[in-house]
Amino acid sequence: MTPLYDPDRMGAALREAGAAALVASLPQNVLYLTRFRKAGALALLRAEDAEHPTLLVPAASLDFVLEDPDPAVEVISCGTFYRSFFGEDLPPREDTIRRLHEAARREPPVQVAASLLADAGGPVVVDQPPEALVGLGDAAPEVKLSADPGLFMDLRMVKTPEEIDRLTTTAGITEEAIAASVAAIRPGALQAEIAGTYAGAVVARGAGIRADNVSIDAGAALGNVNMPEDRVREGSIVRYDVGAIHRGYASDIARCFSVGPPREEHAATYRALLRGEEAALERLRPGVRASELFEAAVATVRGEGIPRYERTHVGHGIGIAGGYDRPLLAPGDDTVIEPGMVLCVETPYYEVGRVGLQVEDMVVVTGDGFELLSHSSRDLEVVG
Repeated sequence: MTPLYDPDRMGAALREAGAAALVASLPQNVLYLTRFRKAGALALLRAEDAEHPTLLVPAASLDFVLEDPDPAVEVISCGTFYRSFFGEDLPPREDTIRRLHEAARREPPVQVAASLLADAGGPVVVDQPPEALVGLGDAAPEVKLSADPGLFMDLRMVKTPEEIDRLTTTAGITEEAIAASVAAIRPGALQAEIAGTYAGAVVARGAGIRADNVSIDAGAALGNVNMPEDRVREGSIVRYDVGAIHRGYASDIARCFSVGPPREEHAATYRALLRGEEAALERLRPGVRASELFEAAVATVRGEGIPRYERTHVGHGIGIAGGYDRPLLAPGDDTVIEPGMVLCVETPYYEVGRVGLQVEDMVVVTGDGFELLSHSSRDLEVVG
C-alpha cells in the first residue's frame, strides 16, 4: 500500500525549510499524510522518518480509522469516549478499535502533540498559524513553532500515482453520472429532476457530491446556483458543472447538451469556447507557465467569435476535496507546469439573460504533454 504523499519529496521539503517536524491540522492535510478523512484530527511527521506519520484522533472519531487505513501510520486515540466490548475474541476490525481504545491517551490531540514534539530537536512547521491550535505553544514552550501553509500547497500540486488513481476514478464516476442523468433531459423536465438524477447516480457509485449544478437556458448564466423550478423546453441548453468526491478526492467536469438541434448562435458560441479550451490543451506540457495557458485560451475564444470574452482564470489544480489546488490558470500565476499535476481546464461563458455555456476537462500532466482523465464527448451533444 502506497501513501498519498511522496515521503522523499516531503522529507526534502522539511529539510529545505529547516524543520525537524511538522503538524498538519487542516483536514485536507491530515488526509494527505494519513488517509484519515474526519475533521478534528492532527497528524505529525518527523523529517528524519518521513515515511511514518502519527495520527492523533479524537476518541469519539476512532471508528473512522477503519475507512482507509494505512499500516505505515501510527494511530493514537486522544481524549475520552466510552465503549463496551463483547467478549475476548473479536473480529479483526473490532479488535483494532479495542486495541486503540485501550491504549488511548486521555489528553486532547493538541496536548498529545505537544508531548510528542518535546524532543523534536528543532523547529516545527504548522500548516496554519500556531495560535489556531489552541494550547499547542503553551503545552510545548520549548518547541519553536512556525506557520508554513505554503509547504503543503506546494507539495500537493504534484500528485503521486495513488492520488492520480483516485482522481481518475472520481472523474469516471462523474462522467458515468452525467451519462445516467442525461436520460432525464426532456421537454417539461424540471431542473430539480435532472440534478437529482445526477446526484443519485453519484451516490449509487459509492461517491459523494462535490457539485450538482445542472442548469437550463438563462439559469445556466447565473453561475452554479440551482434553480429547481426551471424547465427544459425544445431547443433548451442544459449545462452541467458537476463533480463528485471519492475516497477524499474531487472531480470537476463541465458538459453542455442541446435539446434538439441547437440554435446557430448557441452552436457558434460553444465552438469558440471549445476551441479556446483546445488551445490551452495544445500548449499544456511541462515547462509552460500557468499564465501562458490562460493567454492562449482567452485569445482563441476572442478570435473565434466572442471578442469581449473575459475570465479571471481558465482552470485550476484539483486533488483533495475542499477547494482548488495550485496552480490557477490565470494572469500573473507564473507557476511552471510539472509532470504529475492534475488540472481542470475550462472555458465558461455566462451571458446573463440569455444562456451559459461551458466545457471543462480534467487532465494529468505527463512527461511530454497530458492525458485526459475525462473521456466523454466535449461537443455540444444533441439529446431528446
